Amino acid sequence: MFNIRFNNQRLFRLFPNPSRLNHSDFEYDCPFFTLVNAKVELNNMSQIAHQNIDLLWKRELLLLKRILFNRKVLFISAWTSNYTFEEKVVSKV
Repeated sequence: MFNIRFNNQRLFRLFPNPSRLNHSDFEYDCPFFTLVNAKVELNNMSQIAHQNIDLLWKRELLLLKRILFNRKVLFISAWTSNYTFEEKVVSKV
């Protein structure tokens, strides 16, 4: 089983400057080179203006994908629902 989560557990705190995210903002709880599940959930969305949620969430998804790709993780599927991000990934050598 694989979990990806922000150390502070709240994505909305990172929204003001998402470009400053780096590998240390994530915790990896699995061996690589296996088929894994990654899940990141947004909490306390009421603190973000509704009209900004979609844009900010898309930016976070792109950034998360870029970070994982840099960690040599290959994404095989992705979807969003109720501001929840789930991804099936398989790592590469």
